[in-house]
This record gives sequence, C-alpha cells and structure tokens, in this order.
Amino acid sequence: MGSSQKKQYIFGGIIAAAVLVMLVAVFVLLSRTNIKDISMNPSPDMGWEYELITGSEARPASPELIDEFTVSFPGETCRAVKATRTINEQIDGAQLGVYLYDAVCGVDILLGGEMLYTSFEGAPRDEAGFVVTDGLAPASSETTEFFLPDDYLGKDLTVITYFPAETDQIIPVFPYMTSVDASFAITSVENVPPVAGATLCAILAFLTALVYVLDISNGKPDKKVLLLTLFYFMLTIQQAFSSLAGSYSIFTDKLNMLDFICELYMAPLLMFAAFSLTSWRRWILASATGAWFVYDFIRLIRYRIMYGPFFAQASAPIILILYALAAAFAIVEIKLKKKKHPTKSDLVYAGIAIIAIISRIIIKSAEWGGNIGVYMQQVLVEPLVGYFYPLMLFVSYVCAVTVTSAVIIEFVKRTLRTRELINVLSEQNRYAMESYKRIAASEEATYAARHEMRHHMVVLSGMLQEGDTDKAREYAAALTDEYDELPKGRYSKNTMVNIIAGTYLERAKSLGVETEYSLNLPETLPIADTDLCVFITNMFENALNACEKVDASEKRYIKTTMYIKGNYLFISCANSAHYPEAEARKSRTHGYGLENMKRIAEKYGGVVKIDRDNTSFSVKSGFYMKFDV
Repeated sequence: MGSSQKKQYIFGGIIAAAVLVMLVAVFVLLSRTNIKDISMNPSPDMGWEYELITGSEARPASPELIDEFTVSFPGETCRAVKATRTINEQIDGAQLGVYLYDAVCGVDILLGGEMLYTSFEGAPRDEAGFVVTDGLAPASSETTEFFLPDDYLGKDLTVITYFPAETDQIIPVFPYMTSVDASFAITSVENVPPVAGATLCAILAFLTALVYVLDISNGKPDKKVLLLTLFYFMLTIQQAFSSLAGSYSIFTDKLNMLDFICELYMAPLLMFAAFSLTSWRRWILASATGAWFVYDFIRLIRYRIMYGPFFAQASAPIILILYALAAAFAIVEIKLKKKKHPTKSDLVYAGIAIIAIISRIIIKSAEWGGNIGVYMQQVLVEPLVGYFYPLMLFVSYVCAVTVTSAVIIEFVKRTLRTRELINVLSEQNRYAMESYKRIAASEEATYAARHEMRHHMVVLSGMLQEGDTDKAREYAAALTDEYDELPKGRYSKNTMVNIIAGTYLERAKSLGVETEYSLNLPETLPIADTDLCVFITNMFENALNACEKVDASEKRYIKTTMYIKGNYLFISCANSAHYPEAEARKSRTHGYGLENMKRIAEKYGGVVKIDRDNTSFSVKSGFYMKFDV
C-alpha cells in the first residue's frame, strides 16, 4: 500500500469518526427535552413558609435543608407540616403533581385558600379544618397529577403533609408543575435512546452477518462472527422491549416470550471471547458461560411466571465474574506469546476501548441532565451495596464496542490484503503470458535458425576450401554464441509445456543445477493456455529461485513430472532449497505464486500439496480434465 493510499485511508477514517461523533451528538440532543417539569423543591429561593401542626394549632418553624429536594425539622414533633408559597411560574395547560411515599398519610393542597386536591375525601376534620390523623394508615407510594385553574398565577399554594402520628421524622412532600406537553416531551425523548439503540444494534447485526458472508467468498469465514450477529440480534430485541414503541405495538404481544431470553444477550459475546482463546482456557470459559446461561434461563422463566417480565434481569454478578475470567485468560495468552512490546493493533484496540468508555459515560450521563457524577455513582458505588447491574451494562458496552471494532478492522485489513494479492496475481499472470510469448518467439527463431544451418555449413565449407581458417573460426564462434541461447531439445509434445519447461530447465543446467524431467503430455490439453502457462511458470520460477539460494558446493536439483492418468493431469516438481520457514513466510512473491497455483488448481477441481523443509521443497497437484472422445 503506497503512502498516498495510506493518507487516503487515514483521511477516510477521520471523516468516518467525525460523522460518528456528530451522529452521537444528534442522538444525545434528541434525548434531552426542552420542555421540563418545574420542581417546587424546598430550596430557599422557592420562598416556602412553614408551619408545624400539633393538635389543632399551627406554629411557624424553620426547617433544616438536607438536600435540594428534602427538608426536616430536627428536635420537633408534629402530626402535619403546612408549607405555603406564591406560584410565579407560568406553563400553558399547567398541572400540579405530587409524589406520596409510605412515610406519610397523604396531603391537602389548597390554592388561594380553596381546596384543590385532598387525599382524604370524607375523612373527619377538626375545627381548624385539619384532618384527624388518628388511626390513619400510611399512604401507598404513588404519583398524582391534576390541572390547575387558568387564573392560578400569583395565588398562594398551600401543601399540608400529614403523618401517621405525632412523630419527629418530619419530611414533608413538595409538588411539581408539569403540563401535557411536558409529559409528552419527556416520554418522547426518553424513547429516543432505546429506539436508537435498537436501530444501531440491528445495523450491527446486519454488518457482522455481511462480514461473515463476504469472508465466505474470500474462502476464510470466521464462524465466531456469527456469535456477534446473534449478540446484536438479541440486543435489538431487548432494546425494542424497553422502548415506548415496543410497549404500545403488537411487537410485545407477538414476541413476548423472547423478552427474558434476550435479557441473556451477553451469552454470545462471552462465547465469542471463549472461542477467541486457545487450549483449556477456551473450554473452561465456554463451559462456565453455558452453565450460567442454563441457570439464568431457568431462573428467569421462574421469575417471569411469578412476577412478570418487569423483574426479569440477568445475574449481573455472575456475568461480571465471567468477564473477569475472560480478561484473565486473555492476559495469560498474551504472556504466553511473549510479546515484549504492544503492537500497533494492540494500541488501536486500547484506544477504541478508551473511546467506548468515554462515549458510554457521555451518553448515559445525558439521561441525568449531563451529570456525570450521578451516572458514575451508579456504576462504581452501587456495586458496593450489592447492585451490579449498571456496572455489568457498562462493561458489556465497552467489550461489545471493542470486539466489534476489532472484527470490522480485521475484516478491512483482510479485504485490503486480498485486493493487493489480486493485483499481484494479475501482474504475475500478465508477466507469465508475456514471458511465454517471448519464449515462443525464441523457439520460432530456433527452428528458423536450424533451418538456415545448411546455408551456414555451405559458407563454412567455402571458407575452408579457400584456406581462410581464421575467418572460418570467427564465423563458427559467432554461430556458437548465437545457438547457445536457444533450446537444445524437445521436452514435451505439448508446445506450451515444451517452451516453458525447456527455457527454465536449460537455465537451470547453465547454473549447474541437475535436472530430471518426464513430461508425457499430448499435444493439446483441455485447459486454458493462460491457466497452464501461469501454473507451470510459477512452479518453475519458484524452483529455480530456490536452487539459486543453495550454495554451489551443495547438491542442487530440479525434478519434474507431468502425465495424464484417467481424467486427471498430474503435475509435480521437487527442488533443493535453503531457507528457514520464517524466511519463507516473509517471501511475499513466493507466497503469491503459490496462491496463484492454488487458485488455478481449485478452478479445475484440484488441490496443491506442498512439502517443505530447510533443504527441499516440493509441490504436487492434480487437475480434473474432460477429454474429447
């Protein structure tokens, strides 16, 4: 690959990365609404005034702010808290909402002194109008929303929070303002991440399947890639189930039995990791993954029957242990390979993993208003109290992005190498045919020269009769030099084989290489001249090059046979050689020549068998021929 082409690929990679960043930015922005609820939290700037209700009396009090959403009254006891403020916020179609938790009995909400909402319809009240809380049970956790009148702006809002009994755990409830548009906006944008995730996973499932199919055409399919396809297919279903579109479409009704199965979407990813390992490490990780899958499959079926799909989550701690096991085995294999320094590919994949970590933090933090701290608390702190699911999702995301990127990068590398190989093979084909044409022209010249031999002999005879021996000697020497360059005999009845074999074998003899040959072929063969030319040219070229590398003091030889048996053409060539296997692997031209020979043999239903060591090399092949009867 030339430097100009490398620059083009780098430029293309930069463009692709920029597009990816822009797409992520678009989806992040789409997942954040510009119409929000207004939280009437107890922060000082909200202007709440508080009274504690003991018996039928209300007395002013100043709370202690715990956080932006919570206040308490340490050292105080009461049965209710009355909080009042003026509504200055304006929203079209305004609604008021309140969340009740199980530490309170309920609330009264008044606007301008008029009852707007109460949790105690028909409950007894005292002379001051407060609910009698004796015997009241705590409320169930629920959210209630109701419309505000059109003239609410500027009126006093009063929220009275009642507790089950006189208590010193005084944490009142605070409302929030919303609207139909805000509710719709929040619901809509919250649906963006799962729909975008499902779409992206569907695309990746298709791409990984396409990589496998294209690798089949290249003759080197990697079945592990199908595990990634399954992983993304299952993740697509899982993301669709978690989306609003999935909840309100027939998708859920038709595929409701897949929800708990696709919750185990990490299994194909872990199996991919297992089959990327070698030796006993592969089977330990694969067996452990299979055991976890069976265990969780049975457990999730049981949970689904008892509680419904809402509670169906995979066993995050076990999955994290499997990820850790895969990482440990990968480190062991790296150590066994005895790499002193990381390769460029290692650095690229490490960079991709870092990018995956950063992108995950940014994307998920957007769900919390861009608050990275809140999300990282979920990932890093919640496992300390036994909740591992966010950490498991985080690790799964990073692993999936890194592995998928590695698969695509390696596929691109293979494709580029294949293109380079095709270019080299095409050039070799062209060179072989041009060589054949030159050799054929040479043989024609040989036949013409031999035809003219009688005339040369007449000339020499005349010179000798005249006694001009010096001139006759010079004339004979010139003829000798000219004829030394021409083939000395006939090697095969087949013209093409005769020309090519004769040229290379005579070159070998001139280098002191012993030659043995038996080329028993008919004049015509049912094989394309270009294919036969390329095959035997590469075969002899490789043999002669190998012999040239052998020291002249050692035995150097080329032995070749070609014959027909039944419907098969058999070709073999053995030669001396002197190169280590590592050097042979580095010889790209030699490798491409063999690839060309293999390609031609496969075209005719044959194979190429190669035997090689440090001192010899042999190649054997058989072609299926359809001879005319």
